[in-house]
Amino acid sequence: MLNVHLYFVKLFGCHIAGNGIPLDITGFADAIMNEKAHPCVYLKFGCGRMFAGKPMTGMSDMWLTPAPPGGTSTFATWFYDVETVGINVMFAVAGEKRQGLVGAWHPRQGTTRLTMADYRENDDEPEEGKTARSGGQC
Repeated sequence: MLNVHLYFVKLFGCHIAGNGIPLDITGFADAIMNEKAHPCVYLKFGCGRMFAGKPMTGMSDMWLTPAPPGGTSTFATWFYDVETVGINVMFAVAGEKRQGLVGAWHPRQGTTRLTMADYRENDDEPEEGKTARSGGQC
């Protein structure tokens, strides 16, 4: 599962660098180069988002907390959807308390068991990583 985490760390880093997002990219590069988990990147898997009743495929825009002048954001979130599977990819510094982090996965948890969310009814922008209802079948 570490390789899955690193795949999303790489995509996250590309998202940051390609769009000038105010997040420090050095931790992303360090995680990839040293094949270790990024301490602030979390994944939450679930049923994929829908648009006009059809499954989505692709990446969403990134939503993040405003960075202080000359600083970096402390929380960012975006979605990666492939048909019926959706992944909420989140960056959260230590101490961040976001609803989307509840049930999110990180390699340091030492488990491959995942809690699945249900993003099917979440057609709008996430509210600080908020997810749609849970339960049901994808």
